Amino acid sequence: MQRQTLFREMLREIREAGRHSLTTSDGLKLVVYPDVYSPTMIGEPAFYAEALPVPRGGTVLEIGCGAGLIALAAAKKGATKVLATDISPAAVANCKVNAASCGLAEIVTARVSDVFSAVAADERFDVIFWNFPSVDASRDEYDPLECAVFDPEYRIIARYLRGARAHLSPGGHALLGFSDTVGNRALLDQRAAEAGAALSVYQTREYSARVLAILEITYP
Repeated sequence: MQRQTLFREMLREIREAGRHSLTTSDGLKLVVYPDVYSPTMIGEPAFYAEALPVPRGGTVLEIGCGAGLIALAAAKKGATKVLATDISPAAVANCKVNAASCGLAEIVTARVSDVFSAVAADERFDVIFWNFPSVDASRDEYDPLECAVFDPEYRIIARYLRGARAHLSPGGHALLGFSDTVGNRALLDQRAAEAGAALSVYQTREYSARVLAILEITYP
């Protein structure tokens, strides 16, 4: 309940902030639309953008792109194709605007997609990543901000765990952003096992008394 209260307060602050701008550590200048999850509230998007193993000349799929920070950072790191998806049309529009303003629209494309629903069956990627909504709590399915944070019983992440394998290039990485202080690792491991997958820690960082992790999904 404490986690829910904390994040519902954070969402209230995002709503009050409205449209705002930010500049990333690598010089990307982004605008964040109202009702799009803001990477200024919690610092994990910057960590994930820095730590993802993006191969130069490779391809990246980001699920839940929001304003596009991680997708755009992947393009700057040398990816030649980045597909950014989100269930929220506002987030997809936001990502497209930021890709254009940063001069990366030829590399970064964005689509409205419910996990992999708009990803073609034959599309493969070297890196697939989702900073998934890791708070196990009920949500309003018509509220894009609640959908960015809450996943009741990890039903949505279960679909990601089942579907990522079909879109992964040989030798590629399927990854998740996660924090034990916010998420439910036991439930996540259960959903992975149900999907025939296993989770291991790829990289961690301590941030404001929280340990953030990138978890790698493997399919034994």
